[in-house]
Amino acid sequence: MTESELMQIRKFVHLTCLIKVAINTINDLSESRISFKSMPISITKLFGKRIRNDLKELQKEMRANVVHAWLEDNGEDVVYVHTSIKGVNGRHGIKRKILNEDLQDKIEDYANQFGKMSIDSPYVLDPGGCP
Repeated sequence: MTESELMQIRKFVHLTCLIKVAINTINDLSESRISFKSMPISITKLFGKRIRNDLKELQKEMRANVVHAWLEDNGEDVVYVHTSIKGVNGRHGIKRKILNEDLQDKIEDYANQFGKMSIDSPYVLDPGGCP
């Protein structure tokens, strides 16, 4: 596996999990009893839309390089990434704790791209990690 293929797979894992975080955040906000909840919902939708577009672009690059990946998350301490690179299959595990730390960093990076907006809540991951 080359360095560029590894980076594509890592980015795929991050973006896939971040989309799930955004979806869960919207569901939580929709059910919450806070005032002005439409604003955080709109921000979260914008956040999710940006991530989805980034994921689509990444998937195009991966298809061009004949790299395929999918996640297996059973809610345990390890999230598995199945890969197929030019016909060679592999299975790699990522500890949930490490993945959550990486995801929190990625959330902060995206927040900085949106103009230094605050990410105190709803963008903090719960201990459950990648949903």
